[in-house]
Amino acid sequence: MFTSLRLQPQVLRSSSYQQTKILPKKRKKTATTTMMMTFGKPARFQLLTLSAVVINALLMIASARGQLYEGDPCSLSDGASGICTKATDCRWFVPRKTERKHCSWSEDRLTEVICCKTPEPIGVRSSLACERQPEHIYTVFHIIDGEEADPGEFPFMATLGFHSDADDGAGYDYRCGASLITRSFLLTAAHCFKQGKPLVALLGTVKLEPGEGVLVMIKKVHRHPNYNSKTKLNDIALIELDREVDITDEVNTICLYADTKDVPEGTQLKTEGFGIMDTDRLLRSKVLLKVNLTTVALDKCTAELNIPGRKLVETQYCAIGKQNLMTKFFGDACEGDSGGPLQILQDGKHKLVGVTSFGAGCGAGKPGVYTRVASYIGWIESIVWP
Repeated sequence: MFTSLRLQPQVLRSSSYQQTKILPKKRKKTATTTMMMTFGKPARFQLLTLSAVVINALLMIASARGQLYEGDPCSLSDGASGICTKATDCRWFVPRKTERKHCSWSEDRLTEVICCKTPEPIGVRSSLACERQPEHIYTVFHIIDGEEADPGEFPFMATLGFHSDADDGAGYDYRCGASLITRSFLLTAAHCFKQGKPLVALLGTVKLEPGEGVLVMIKKVHRHPNYNSKTKLNDIALIELDREVDITDEVNTICLYADTKDVPEGTQLKTEGFGIMDTDRLLRSKVLLKVNLTTVALDKCTAELNIPGRKLVETQYCAIGKQNLMTKFFGDACEGDSGGPLQILQDGKHKLVGVTSFGAGCGAGKPGVYTRVASYIGWIESIVWP
């Protein structure tokens, strides 16, 4: 009895051994069996094999969790559609880092792949361009009833030169303004081209004199496709320069004001140009003039202009200056200032609110009408930042 009890464990072990021997010689390897097979082999081999098993297991878990890779469609937390893109290539992502939705990592594991919103929201590209622009450090604040601008005060200001038959040594007839929005694009008014296209743009100067400023040839004009010369609607155009200009103290870009609402009441706006400064003699200025303006609400502007059968719309903007007690003129833009800027200084940067379009006389006490830039950012970006 005692003998049989002592032998019983040996019999059981013998039985277990026999069962192992009769198992099929070929069977599917699992992570467990792979690790068991490494026992008794060199430690280095065991470590490498174990690492491979762990990595495969992690990849299986990631796949099970629905990990997405570059180029895969994805959804943001708000339900908007997107494409998994490297964070460094997603322009929408840069100013919204706290809103990111992780997809995976790049192949080199150095760059996060995030869900990038598609199509890219309007205003992202122009906003990023504005963020890269340094603050305007000019601090002096000293047209009709205008004052002379100081060198470097408005480095984004440009004037357009058309063919001239006059033998005055100037070479070009400068009769429209424009604003530099990138190193190779200007923003101006579409109606500036009713008598032909400009040949050159002059930047970086406050004087229309030979040898002054930076003269750049014009490559192409992009007039808004829906411009209406009768109603003055969509009176906006882009000018593509034939080369990029160098950024200096006298030549620099202006940001685009992206809010489609009027600037807060009482906020000071400015406009500048080389247009007519004397309505009696139609005397055009040879120096850049500036004037302060304030916003006029569209309904009030429509009533004051009283244009038969026409009402101003949200894509337009109105502004007027104060009356000069001596000359009785109101601060205003005039002929020759068309296409020039209407801007504010916000957060240390000039921002383009409007493009000079039309008015009822010059300095006559009625608001001037501008094309509201914020209404056209999508169109601008499609050409300037495609």
